[in-house]
Amino acid sequence: MSTCLNSGYKKKVLPIIQTLNIEENKRKILLARFVEEVVLYDKKARVTEAFYMTFNLIITIGSVVLPALLSIQNVNFSDDEEIDEGYRDKIYWLSWSISLLISVCNGLIQLLSLNKQYSSYILVREKLIAEGWKYFELCDEYTGKDHKFHFTKFCEEIENIKKSQTEREIVFVNPKPSNPNTGTGEPGDGETDDPPEETDATDISPPRFRAPAPPATEPPVTENIGRRTLPVVPGTTIDETNLDDLETSFNVRNI
Repeated sequence: MSTCLNSGYKKKVLPIIQTLNIEENKRKILLARFVEEVVLYDKKARVTEAFYMTFNLIITIGSVVLPALLSIQNVNFSDDEEIDEGYRDKIYWLSWSISLLISVCNGLIQLLSLNKQYSSYILVREKLIAEGWKYFELCDEYTGKDHKFHFTKFCEEIENIKKSQTEREIVFVNPKPSNPNTGTGEPGDGETDDPPEETDATDISPPRFRAPAPPATEPPVTENIGRRTLPVVPGTTIDETNLDDLETSFNVRNI
């Protein structure tokens, strides 16, 4: 498959590269740094896909076959006990081998991150191809000038894609821990070895004492009649006839 892509992709882009208005050394750079990189990442993607699909196929089929073998392990296949014992031994070792194979395949997928590598290789390949076609067609960010003018910008974009992919591959091989200083005895980010600062007791200001507010007193209930104000006497009706008597009695009582 990689050979097909090698010949097919080169057949598509070689005539275009040969007709570009650029120097011969720049044309060689396009072939070596762009076309060959596309073919390389497609080959990596297909090899990773082959291993990933093979391991997943073994895990899927083994997970189905293993319970079936265990279910017939104690079945009597004939009237002869020795023959049945031989079948049981074969089923036992076959089940053990399948279980071991499933564990190994699953461990390799997790260790090598084959699914992530496959998707990463496909992604970088498609990015390179898309960036190349934009440069050949002078569209998107390459509009306005010719291929010679945008050659340096195109090379920078290719190198940025390559750099980001290399960083991802390093993470696949050596994943970063959440705290790189874990287990080394060194403080993490934002942590220091300095002891906590002690607070002097004399620097603490004592709480301020606030006197309680005086109780609120309500003035006696009064009634306004004309211009004079008299306190209300329970059980007494105030009218114009006894107004002077009530005022006199109230004054005498206060004395």
